Amino acid sequence: MFRCIYKINIERKDLHTKVWRYLNFSGLVSLLETSSLHFSHVSAFEDKYDGILNCLGDDDYYCISGGKIVKVAPSAVDSIAADSTTKMKQLIIPHYRAILGATGVNCWRIDEQESHAMWRVFLKSDEGVAIETTLTNLTNSVSPGEYKLSVGKVQYIDYSNEKIPIHNLFNAFFYKSRHFEHEKELRLICYTTDCLTKDPPAPQNYRPLPEDGLLLPVNLSKLITAIHVSPYAQKWFFNLVALVAKKYRINVPIRPSVIALNKKV
Repeated sequence: MFRCIYKINIERKDLHTKVWRYLNFSGLVSLLETSSLHFSHVSAFEDKYDGILNCLGDDDYYCISGGKIVKVAPSAVDSIAADSTTKMKQLIIPHYRAILGATGVNCWRIDEQESHAMWRVFLKSDEGVAIETTLTNLTNSVSPGEYKLSVGKVQYIDYSNEKIPIHNLFNAFFYKSRHFEHEKELRLICYTTDCLTKDPPAPQNYRPLPEDGLLLPVNLSKLITAIHVSPYAQKWFFNLVALVAKKYRINVPIRPSVIALNKKV
């Protein structure tokens, strides 16, 4: 059962799909030593569009219809709609900026198999591992405490031609440029507020995420179903990973990558 308060682009068939986190050796040790997941500011990521809500430009017009924000085509905009849109943006933008500064992001890959590209893109050396779990195990293993936790699959768009839906400001964290589509990214996000009421919090009530991010406790026995060792790693590294897992009482299979490589290349 999900422990998050909101689900983005998640279908029932995704619940038991494998998810992966590719880590260098220090990242593995940090995970095992702290029993926690690190949530970063979205500004720490490589995609410059990450976290950008690109639906608040001068050429974006909206109105309220049936209690929902509805996009208005530029050709249909009159003075009333333009003025209403301006006032709406004046309310939305401070909330969006507060959310951007308060939200931490933790990234995984959702896929049924290993990815050669991920070994190369996310690891700077041949000594790395991939933590295997499932979407359900991942969400059930985290202890969010006072933080609100959400999960979602990232959707990839052409930022020059497509707009992120405005109905949920947290959509900014679940859209990326199509140039990163190979990542098949799944994200956990967390935030907290100082607001004790059930009403939507004011911008000043969002508690800023610490500059270096946040660690949330995780139950490792629930989280990790297997540890896969990089196809580029030597035998000694595989043995080291097995020893470290044993030291931390991680009783899961330690597996060499199934990706077959020509070692002479």
